[in-house]
Formats: sequence, structure tokens, C-alpha cells
Amino acid sequence: MDGVSSEKERRAYLRLDNNLKKKSTKEKEAIKKKEQQWLKENKEAIEEHNKLVEKYGCFSDAYRRF
Repeated sequence: MDGVSSEKERRAYLRLDNNLKKKSTKEKEAIKKKEQQWLKENKEAIEEHNKLVEKYGCFSDAYRRF
């Protein structure tokens, strides 16, 4: 809150800060919801991919240095 001199400015700053935090939380919730939906829609493909990697390895295994 550097540079905020009056009580009125301080309260306005705090309201703005609080609104940004709320928006950020809502955005995070929306992203999480989309992520969960994507995982649900792609669950079968992910499982098949994991089976193939387990059976044949990853295409880049020969290039790994760790």
C-alpha cells in the first residue's frame, strides 16, 4: 500500500485488492473445473497411453541422461 495517503484511498485500495483476490479465486475454480472435465473426457486415452508406455517405454528413453 505504498503511496496510499488518505483513509479513503486506503479503503478503496483494500476493496480493489479484495475484488482482485475474489476474481482470481473464481478463475482458479473455473480452471480446475475445466481440468477435471478434460481428465474425465480423456481418461480412457490416458490409460491406453500409459499402457503403451509401460509396455514399450517412452520414445525418448534412449536420449535421457538421468
